[in-house]
Amino acid sequence: MTKYAFIKELLKKQGKTQRELAAYLGIEPEKVNLSLTSGKREFQQNEIFPVADFLDLDREAFMLYVSGDTTEIPHKKEEKKQGSDSKKKDVIEIDVLNARACCGNGVEAFKEVVIGTYSMLPGDLKALTSTNPTQLKIIKTIGESMLPTIKPDEFVLVDLSYKTPSSDGLYVLCIGNDLMVKRIQINPIDNSVEIISDNPAYRSSFAKNYTEVRVVGRVIYHLKIDKIA
Repeated sequence: MTKYAFIKELLKKQGKTQRELAAYLGIEPEKVNLSLTSGKREFQQNEIFPVADFLDLDREAFMLYVSGDTTEIPHKKEEKKQGSDSKKKDVIEIDVLNARACCGNGVEAFKEVVIGTYSMLPGDLKALTSTNPTQLKIIKTIGESMLPTIKPDEFVLVDLSYKTPSSDGLYVLCIGNDLMVKRIQINPIDNSVEIISDNPAYRSSFAKNYTEVRVVGRVIYHLKIDKIA
């Protein structure tokens, strides 16, 4: 049985078809068939929430299932699982925002509108950071300037407590009205900064001092989904 065989059963129970799901996602029916029948295609980041909505599944549960963080079949949106209240106390929920960190093309404005949550065990989160969870957000990326490190439509975990670059690393920067994930490299001699795109097709930019760089937060974790052949 393939990873997404349960979706075929759900479609049948709900009186829906793979072709209708493909039309809802805006992709070819053959791609949906590869995901559901042979398992040769993984759902893309920008398809996860729409698939969950089409099937009336809980978005967070489906995202965790797709990413491999759980093998439990996703439940429906309003479905209350036995013991769910006690389990909820044992996890930390991080807001997923509709604000997108621009990796190349840019988006206008940074609006914190929560579109979902991502659950982590306290021990797992502690291994990543000691920052207060209220200062952590998950933001979706777009564009190709950070390839191959970060692909379009992947998610990054951002620590908002960083307002200036404290050391070299990946940061979400506010440049004009755009949000961009970039690599920061600080010159220890004069504190000048090189703002780097990992994709060599994009040029670096420079700032005379690291305090001139408008930092939204530091990227501390990269959530990605790779295709499994």
